[in-house]
Amino acid sequence: MEGKGLKKRIPIGVDDFKKVRDGDYCFVDKSELISDILSETEILDRM
Repeated sequence: MEGKGLKKRIPIGVDDFKKVRDGDYCFVDKSELISDILSETEILDRM
């Protein structure tokens, strides 16, 4: 198998998660990244 069917579309302009999921788009969960950014912001605010 040489990568057939592994390419997914990038959901540029798609703002509905159901459309992303049902449309077989590429999705990356960034929940943990957002948590890290908020934690770093809190640290910087205390400086």
